[in-house]
Amino acid sequence: MAGIKVKYLLSALLSVFFTLSFCLNVFAYSNKHDSLLVLAQKIKDKISQLKMDHLVFFTDLKGGSCWTISNMLRREFPDMIIFSGVNLPMLVTYFNNMRELSLDELIMKVVQDGGRGITSLSGQQK
Repeated sequence: MAGIKVKYLLSALLSVFFTLSFCLNVFAYSNKHDSLLVLAQKIKDKISQLKMDHLVFFTDLKGGSCWTISNMLRREFPDMIIFSGVNLPMLVTYFNNMRELSLDELIMKVVQDGGRGITSLSGQQK
């Protein structure tokens, strides 16, 4: 039963993501099939096509491949923001508040809400 709920949740999230990608400049990249340099070039090519006030990268692990590419690109695009350790609360906070908060307020809120999204329950805890 839990697997079915996860499947529907993921389906709903993907639907929201793809809807957002048509409304916003949202692009997903993976290092699964490309070297770091090839992937970095693909991202640079996409950035050069865009007219953006700022760039925001969400990566899984600080120090991982995607974060490393983002950090390399930050040298060329110093206004770029990199979030690492990304979880769902961070994404929800970002997209819900990106038009209402200043950039500095948004960054702080994303990090705070991401931290609050990390919890642990064990045994008989409720």
